[in-house]
Formats: sequence, structure tokens, C-alpha cells
Amino acid sequence: MRKVRDPKAEALAWFARLGHAITTDDLRQFSSWRDDPAHDAAYREVEREGLRLRGRFVVTPDPQGYSVIDSWTGEPATFANAQLIGINVADADDVREILNRRTFDSGGRRRQT
Repeated sequence: MRKVRDPKAEALAWFARLGHAITTDDLRQFSSWRDDPAHDAAYREVEREGLRLRGRFVVTPDPQGYSVIDSWTGEPATFANAQLIGINVADADDVREILNRRTFDSGGRRRQT
């Protein structure tokens, strides 16, 4: 009997895996997996859920390093008049934390701007 795969469960596993150091082969496997429209839709859903849970500003890998993305707009964040793309992971994490602190008060409520 052939095992039926659950695209959402696989998407959750990929989402978790991509949050850590990965190899070029991992990226190739992920890209191949995501070529299936059902897998792509499941991954986009998991990604949206994950972004909402982590805060407004999130760190994602990019071809040159890491980017800080504004999850509300989907665009790279700007800090000190520079787009936060292609930076090292430590800097990206530090800036993400600062930007999220600016966005939310200590009780987790959105600050009024």
C-alpha cells in the first residue's frame, strides 16, 4: 500500500528545516518539492502562518545572506536608510528584534504611530 503524503505536514517540516543552516542540495530538493502546485500552496500557507507568529519583522535566507522582511508588506525592511538584504544572520536577528520592539509595546500590543 502506498503511503499518502500530507502537503501541509511536509510544508511544516520544510519551513522548520529552512530556518536553520541548509545546503545547496537542500535548496534543490525544496525547489523540486515546491514545483508541485499543491506543495507550493501548502508552503505559502505555512509561511504566512509562521510569519504572523514570529512578529512583524522576520529574518529569511536570501541568495547573498539574510534579509529582514516586513511581514505586513512582504518587502525588505529599511533601517538607517538601507534595505536589509544580504546581511549576516547575527545582524539580521539584532535589527529584527529592534524593529519588532519598536512595533509592539511590552504587552504585545501594537504601538500607535
